[in-house]
Amino acid sequence: MSERAEIRGLWNGSFQYSSSADVGDFPFKAKIVEKDGDVSGLIIEDSLSGGTVKAEIKGRLDGRAISFTKTYLTEKDHYAHAVQYEGQISADGTAISGTWRLPHDGGTFSMIRSD
Repeated sequence: MSERAEIRGLWNGSFQYSSSADVGDFPFKAKIVEKDGDVSGLIIEDSLSGGTVKAEIKGRLDGRAISFTKTYLTEKDHYAHAVQYEGQISADGTAISGTWRLPHDGGTFSMIRSD
């Protein structure tokens, strides 16, 4: 097993829809905590209807591979599904990139350390 990457801290990120590539990036901010390979944290992103929406993340870190589930903390219908993320952390630990998926859609994401 490779050495686990250090991911604790603040991150700036964005995600893109594969089905709507022309829409552009959806930015977000994340605070990630990791202990013994367990990942948790909070994401804040712009809401589709204005303002912001929060989501919690829970997942695993294995070497430089990260996987987590993003669950929105709102009762609005269009945020009802949990989002599955899988990514790789850069060798220098300053970036994460990968894919996300929903039952009906998916796309890519990237994050850059901000602290």
